[in-house]
Amino acid sequence: MKIGGISASLYNLVDILNKEKSAHEIELFLFNPVLDDKYKDLGNKTKIHSTFLLSCLFINFKQAKDFYNLRRLSVYIIVKAIERIMGTNFLRKLVIHNTLFRMQYDVAISFSNDIPLNHVFLGSNYFVQKVVTAKKKIAWIHNDIDRLGMTRDYILQEYARFDKVVNVSNSCKNRFEELAPEFISKSCLLGNYIDGNSLRIKADEFNPYKDEVQMVKIVTVARIDNQQKRIDRILKISKRLIEKGIEFKWHIIGNGPDLNTLLKEKEILGVNKYVVFEGYQPNPFPYIKNADIFVLTSSYEAQGMVLSESLLLGTPVVTTNFPASLEFVQNEKNGIIAENSTESLFETLLELLNNNSKLKELKQNLSGNDFGSLANDFLLKFEKIIHF
Repeated sequence: MKIGGISASLYNLVDILNKEKSAHEIELFLFNPVLDDKYKDLGNKTKIHSTFLLSCLFINFKQAKDFYNLRRLSVYIIVKAIERIMGTNFLRKLVIHNTLFRMQYDVAISFSNDIPLNHVFLGSNYFVQKVVTAKKKIAWIHNDIDRLGMTRDYILQEYARFDKVVNVSNSCKNRFEELAPEFISKSCLLGNYIDGNSLRIKADEFNPYKDEVQMVKIVTVARIDNQQKRIDRILKISKRLIEKGIEFKWHIIGNGPDLNTLLKEKEILGVNKYVVFEGYQPNPFPYIKNADIFVLTSSYEAQGMVLSESLLLGTPVVTTNFPASLEFVQNEKNGIIAENSTESLFETLLELLNNNSKLKELKQNLSGNDFGSLANDFLLKFEKIIHF
């Protein structure tokens, strides 16, 4: 339940099911029990499980220091030392198999896919397969299959024991079926749900840009991670926009492993006046709604949930070109899809910022958006997946 698209997607899913009149008894098993404030209200209607030893293998030192008392922090340090000696997969397997979690369910969902590219295979999928007893078992895939390192052999082995496999975009679903046509019958599509009404209410809570009336306001909401999210592109693009005489302020919302590196690079490039790292914000939606442009710089995404959120809030988007982007952005109508490179993003933004009428046109095309009617459609698809 750390900040990011998967945790936001899970929150929205559980929230809408809790609001439904139909009977759903939902329980979450969290490997990382450190909940951001946004998610703590789930505990009012949803039973939340976790175990201390397992959480030690999925929590970083900073979180452990903030979350655990001195005795537990000491155990955490010992567990991490043993992990370095024995290996992550071995220790996870040992702990998972000794987890006393033997309740029975109608449906068990592995909501956070494993990442074989990192050579760490024992996560949510393994836990659901080996520990949870359920009549049906379903796995979600939330990212680009090739970028995750999923090969045909991996898919055939990993997903053979799941009854259904859900991808969040058509492009990812098609790639899954291309690699493993044997699993077409269990392959499903269900995009991440967004509660439009709740989103609008949160977006109206405040205006973070009151003092920036005279400049173009750009926003990016993402994990601060250069490997996938490519936040480093923002600093390079900003430097070149400054050289072209563009007046703008680029707000970056989020936290992540590369934040300190980027803060140092920001100083070196001399873009402090133009680029602001806002850190983690429990409510990022006012930043999106009140911006002139939302920019997604990722090298890959499965869906790019923030694109849909931005469009719903009436903010045009500029995004890199990844397979799912065309599913959510109508190029030159509600946003612009650039090539997946720093150069293309820069050229696209420079042209747009020098063409105020085009920016107004994109924004006008977004007026009257209403995703509220998508709730019923989402629920029908979800029910079909779990009641096959």
